[in-house]
Amino acid sequence: MINLVMRMAVDYEKVGLRINYLRKNAKLKQKELADMINISPKYLSNLETGRKHVNLDLISELCNVFDTTYDYFMLGYIRQNTDENIMDLLKLCSEDDKKVVFEMVRLFAQRNQK
Repeated sequence: MINLVMRMAVDYEKVGLRINYLRKNAKLKQKELADMINISPKYLSNLETGRKHVNLDLISELCNVFDTTYDYFMLGYIRQNTDENIMDLLKLCSEDDKKVVFEMVRLFAQRNQK
């Protein structure tokens, strides 16, 4: 019997974007958040840009600070509600990508109105 293990590659750049988003949404400066989780502002900056890789202990600290889950940092999901998850994920998209998503949703909405 062959055991297949699917490995998910961590996209540290997206994890960093999520950290950055939550920090800014909480109106925290990098130094303020860094002090809260006992790291340097430079290290936090490197995490937010994906230059450094966040570890599970640090994600746990961030979950406590922002009252969220590991899933949010690793996958972008924090709620059971699909609409809210879509909104969370859109915040991580570029403006060009958001325009493409808008057109797709518009087409689906038209199709479902028929």
